Amino acid sequence: MLRLGILPEGYIYPKHQQPLRDLLRRRLMFVRQRTSQILSLQSMITRNSGLNFSGSQIKRFRDESIEKLFSDRHLVFTAKRNIATIRFLDHIVGDIEQRSSHANLKRVYQIAEHAGYRQYFRANHYARSRYHGSVC
Repeated sequence: MLRLGILPEGYIYPKHQQPLRDLLRRRLMFVRQRTSQILSLQSMITRNSGLNFSGSQIKRFRDESIEKLFSDRHLVFTAKRNIATIRFLDHIVGDIEQRSSHANLKRVYQIAEHAGYRQYFRANHYARSRYHGSVC
């Protein structure tokens, strides 16, 4: 990778920016967990009823709509827990976004770009698309 010029230059955040970086990493983790919960519920709905719902539709589900989708009480219970978890993760992500100001977010992304990550991700995307036989 070094010979190809796609190896990103290492970057150690200044001490005062490390907490923000850690907070944004947590946010990303919570967003991924929320996505996992949404996909799990989508799969369960499709598997048991043959219906397809988007992620935004699933986020708007209420208990009554879940009870109409499933006849089995265990599936209703599981789906309600998925929805509760999605809402909880939405709340956490929203809190994190409020705590990290726009200026701080912008600065973190500028630092990441400066460190060469944009070039690295472009090169990796190109390599993956060539490997899979398509260019997006």
